[in-house]
Amino acid sequence: MDRFAPRTLLEQLIGHSDRTIEEHCQDFDACARRLGERATLSPRQLGRWMAGEIRTARPSARRVARRLWGHDFAALTQPPPETTAVVPVHVDGRDRSEHRNETPPLDATLQEEFDMATEESARFARYAGTELTSTALEQIDADIRQLAVEYLHRPPYVLFQSEAALRREVFAIIDRHPRPEHLPDLYRFAAMLSALLALSSRDLAQHYAAESHARTAYLCADMAGDAALRALVRWFQSSIAFWRGDYRAAAEFAIDGQRHDTTGRHRLPLLIHEARDQAAAGRFDEADDALTRAADAREHHPDTPAEPGTFHYRLGEAEYMASEVRLDIGGTENYRQAVLHAEEARRLFEAAPDTDQGIRFPCYARLDQAAAHLALGDLDAAHAQLQPVLTLPAEHRTVPIMGLLDKITTALADPRYATARTATELREQIDVFGAYPAARNLPELST
Repeated sequence: MDRFAPRTLLEQLIGHSDRTIEEHCQDFDACARRLGERATLSPRQLGRWMAGEIRTARPSARRVARRLWGHDFAALTQPPPETTAVVPVHVDGRDRSEHRNETPPLDATLQEEFDMATEESARFARYAGTELTSTALEQIDADIRQLAVEYLHRPPYVLFQSEAALRREVFAIIDRHPRPEHLPDLYRFAAMLSALLALSSRDLAQHYAAESHARTAYLCADMAGDAALRALVRWFQSSIAFWRGDYRAAAEFAIDGQRHDTTGRHRLPLLIHEARDQAAAGRFDEADDALTRAADAREHHPDTPAEPGTFHYRLGEAEYMASEVRLDIGGTENYRQAVLHAEEARRLFEAAPDTDQGIRFPCYARLDQAAAHLALGDLDAAHAQLQPVLTLPAEHRTVPIMGLLDKITTALADPRYATARTATELREQIDVFGAYPAARNLPELST
């Protein structure tokens, strides 16, 4: 069977429909309401049904699926038969019998039409013909680059399914034993996609998953024979370990990454991560030394991104991390330096094009600047920096955002802020904000 043929009858039916995944989920929910069934369907869950990963569901969900797609749930989640009969399609509350290759009524927005058409073109370019071509490799590379850019702007859970699906396709191509000259590129693609999955998992507090994906990323980078990519993965692993609270392991990853970084491309992020990790572990001399070396590396860091999206380390990131190091080391002079580093980070992000700065980076800088102001006793300045952050949508309240906000909460517990009305207001705002992190707001499964 062709690897890229529909895996299930449901995937075949949806693949021949002109409606988006989101619209099919909306149709499911509308059908459930009409039938009086307590069942909902998320795009994530529909994807699992289409892949055949789930062969059962709640009775209410099975009844709605049978009504909506015209087949028993067991048949929908099995490989499709050679021919598919006419099936009823339920749109806008009306039953319509049509062949699966006819076009149903469409109410998608123009953007959805762009997205669907783009994905169709991308799939065709990746898998045209039976042999793996340079065009297919170029398309996969372009897809990964786009995901790396989108990571800066979109909620992690929105991208996770696309990242996982594309990696699954890359692994399937590797399993088909392509020509040896294609393997380095394929393993590089698998490494980059695994790294993206690791970051998304970290952001959503899925620590075991993040570490597993990161280990796979490192293994694939090694099999690709790409030392620079190994160094990049070590940088990501350092970040994952840091936000899990294992600062010593985080520092070891950062130090080992420097061994692989023969080109110097990732020297700055590895050094600044080492400094942050050592400072968080209480090794202030080592942190100060790494920070000094990072300052030298900053002078040689490329201004033009060599990698797409989140794979490129921005100078603004180095500045707000330096602020965190100064805060951990402590002392009035370090607190003042922390304010300056955070201010510079904000300036760099605000001067960058919208496509490059991301939605969360400026928030990191503001949180660090607020923490530094609190350390210096300037409550009003901290309040001003926090207000834009506290409007961040729940889906972007990732582990790093919440972790930095925990430091603000700790700083506000200082006795000098015990009776200040502004501090009380901030504590209340932070309590509300913290009640809805990104990890809590994942789409619910309907199994």
